[in-house]
Amino acid sequence: MDPKKLLERIPRFDRDKPFRYLGRRIVQAMAESATANLLLGKRTAAGRYLAVRVVESDRERQEWEELFAESRAALLKEISREAAARDIELRSALEIEVAVLTAAEAERGEGERILSTVLDEAEVAPAWARLKEEHELILPRRVRTLLLESEPSGAQAYADHRPVGVTPCRVDDIPEGEVTLTFSLPGYLMLEQGYRVEPGRPGQRLTHRAVLEKEPEMGVLDVRTFPPGAQVTVNGETRESPARWRLPAGPVEVRVAMDDYQPEALTVYLPETPETLPHRVPVRLRYAGLDRDEVLGTLVIYKPGAAPSRPKPGREVAERNTISAFFRDADGARMDPVSTLTDWALPEPPPPPKPEVLAEVPLRRGVILVGRDDPAGPLRPDVRLFDPENTVSRGCHAWLWVYADTSTGATFNTFLVGNNSAGGILVDGNLVMETRRLSDDSEVDVGNFRMKITKEIPEARVEIAF
Repeated sequence: MDPKKLLERIPRFDRDKPFRYLGRRIVQAMAESATANLLLGKRTAAGRYLAVRVVESDRERQEWEELFAESRAALLKEISREAAARDIELRSALEIEVAVLTAAEAERGEGERILSTVLDEAEVAPAWARLKEEHELILPRRVRTLLLESEPSGAQAYADHRPVGVTPCRVDDIPEGEVTLTFSLPGYLMLEQGYRVEPGRPGQRLTHRAVLEKEPEMGVLDVRTFPPGAQVTVNGETRESPARWRLPAGPVEVRVAMDDYQPEALTVYLPETPETLPHRVPVRLRYAGLDRDEVLGTLVIYKPGAAPSRPKPGREVAERNTISAFFRDADGARMDPVSTLTDWALPEPPPPPKPEVLAEVPLRRGVILVGRDDPAGPLRPDVRLFDPENTVSRGCHAWLWVYADTSTGATFNTFLVGNNSAGGILVDGNLVMETRRLSDDSEVDVGNFRMKITKEIPEARVEIAF
């Protein structure tokens, strides 16, 4: 800026103007430095100002500093109101600083040093001459701006984790010192860089260009544990199962831990997968408590097609009407209706055959998996189910898990049954899609298979302690 033009824009003040008129003098400086903005239809001005005052003594400087500290809030309110009344739009938040010097300090070069923080080098000398003459200068503090660019453009930019725009964009009023710049763009790796703003002349424009690296092939890893709720750690980040991560395709180290269960560690090769088709990894945990060998119940599996002991929902058992059946079978023959009821009564139907038991498994605390082998997974069920109609889905999506739940505070025989099939399972004749607590004697239907889960009920006892 031309020093002569600068001096023309610096308002002249009477050197004896008291502190109470400081706000008006700042508004006058603001109005004289405002520029027209055709887009906004109003004038705009800087929001930060520095008032430099030269006084005669240390006592007078102390009075100015105390008055400014006490009236700072009222001063800002007054300036904001007056600026709005003059249709002046501030380009940044309003901020006022006051630097008070004694005449002796000013002569030692302190005044020129302060002016150099807000003016270019060529502007300092004429401004210093004006300050010695008027004893007060009010100058807008020009701020540093940082232009952020990226290759490719269109990345979301953050300064100290605060969003500042989409590249190319500008960070106004960036302070000196370290700042953390972050760039995020779909299809590219997130980039975080440290940037140092070195001390320099005010109003300087800085530029930083970030080169983003294209994201490698990515996959979605979905870890499910049996039982659920275990702590799963992948790449140093721990989540509760079932848990999901989006990671670069390739080998991934997975660690699983849960109270009272043996920890598991495995290496999984993660293929490239879309978000809608994650790579599922089931992990079966082994119960390791002191009571791990205690038998808590029995799982009985019946032959497919056997008549269930209770009707399924919506089915009704029809009772045969012997009188109507007799007349239908007699085909209209003349018979004594009375004798028909006694001599021609239909025989009782034979009792249904007893279901054939295919397997009987003791249930211990922990997890028992029931289903079919998953050809693509490392996990195998404890009880494998096969039938010619293929009603039991393949893989972990159809596995049934049953375990003793200690979260209720019970010490024995608390079983939960969970479903992982899209079609659901039947528990005591009711459709279950996720998890259900079992009764003392429950029936479970998985495909064509019917299973009964019976709890072991301990004998009652009384213990007396002396």
